[in-house]
Amino acid sequence: MAQKIDTILMKFGGKEKVIKILKNGSKNKKWIKEQYEKLKEDYLMKFVAVLDEEIIGKSENIKELLDFINKKYPKNNEIAIEYIGPARKVNYFL
Repeated sequence: MAQKIDTILMKFGGKEKVIKILKNGSKNKKWIKEQYEKLKEDYLMKFVAVLDEEIIGKSENIKELLDFINKKYPKNNEIAIEYIGPARKVNYFL
């Protein structure tokens, strides 16, 4: 079992990299949660992508946003994506 875990961790760059991805993804998700009411003013009914507590992309179409992110940030796993609706419901992580 430990060998399988090590193999999986190595696919993502090792234990330290996985911890960094999880911490930064959580940081971006927390930022969205804290800014949600303000985000509704400019991004209502849109998906937003956040990296380093900054919006890096937005779209009404999730596929369009994912295509943009995959082109511009192909190896980044720290991006949080959330749909900004009237009430907070949908969460995505990359």
